[in-house]
Amino acid sequence: MICEDYLMNEKSLCIFTDGGVHNVQGIPISTSGSIVIYNYHVVSENLRVLKNSTNNIGELVGVYDGIQQGLLLAQQNSRIKNIYLFSDSKFCIEGLTGWLTNWVTHKTNENVLRSPYGKEVANQHIFQAIVNLVAYFPYELKEFYLVKIRGHMKEPTDIHPTIDLNRQIDYIFNNNYGIFSENKLNHKAGKLIIGCNNMIDQLVSASFDINKIDIDNIPEAYQVLPINFQDINKETMITFFDKISYMSLRR
Repeated sequence: MICEDYLMNEKSLCIFTDGGVHNVQGIPISTSGSIVIYNYHVVSENLRVLKNSTNNIGELVGVYDGIQQGLLLAQQNSRIKNIYLFSDSKFCIEGLTGWLTNWVTHKTNENVLRSPYGKEVANQHIFQAIVNLVAYFPYELKEFYLVKIRGHMKEPTDIHPTIDLNRQIDYIFNNNYGIFSENKLNHKAGKLIIGCNNMIDQLVSASFDINKIDIDNIPEAYQVLPINFQDINKETMITFFDKISYMSLRR
C-alpha cells in the first residue's frame, strides 16, 4: 500500500490545485489556486483571478502555476526527486495523461491541436504551456505524477467515519496510472490527500470576495500565460510523458 510517508518526506513535493468560476455583473471571473507541500509544511501558495474566463481555464491555470512553483522549488533543493500533483479536474488530468496523444496525432499543419473528430481543443495554449514547462525542465526527477482525485470529500469524523475516505482511496486506485493504479493508499495517506485538497478548496473559495472585486483591474484570461513556448510535436509529447512517469498500461 501507499503510505503517508511515501508522500511526505524530504525527497517529495505534493501539489494540490483547484479552480472555479463566478459570474460578476455578467462577466465570468475565474479563480485559480495551488499549494505546494513539502514534508508536511505549506511552502508555496498561488492565487490568480481572471476575467472573461471559464472553469476549465481556472483549473488549468492552477495546474500550471502549481507545476511551475514545484519545479522551481525542486531546482533550488537538490534533495527533491519526486513531485505528485493532485487535481479533481478530469479535463486537466485526462487531457494531459490521456487525450494529449490523440490531440497531437490530429494536429493540423498550422500546429492547432484537434480531437479525432476534428474539433479544436479548447484552451490548448495552456496545455501547451504545461507540456513545455515539464518537458524542458532541465533537472531529472525520479517520479512526477499527475493524479486525478475526487473533490469535496469529507475527512473522517464520528458522523462520517470512513465513507468518503474509502471512496477517495478507491477512486484514486481506479482512475490513475503507474504506482497509483498498482497500490492503494492506506487510510492515513487517503486522509492526508482529502485534508490537503480541502485546504486548496478553502483557499480558492476564500480568495473570491464579490464585494472586493475590481473588474477593471483583473487581467483577461487570454493574457494569462507567456506565449513563447514550443508547439507540441510527438517528440515533445514523448519527453513530457517520460517526465510525468507516464505508463501506457492505464486502468
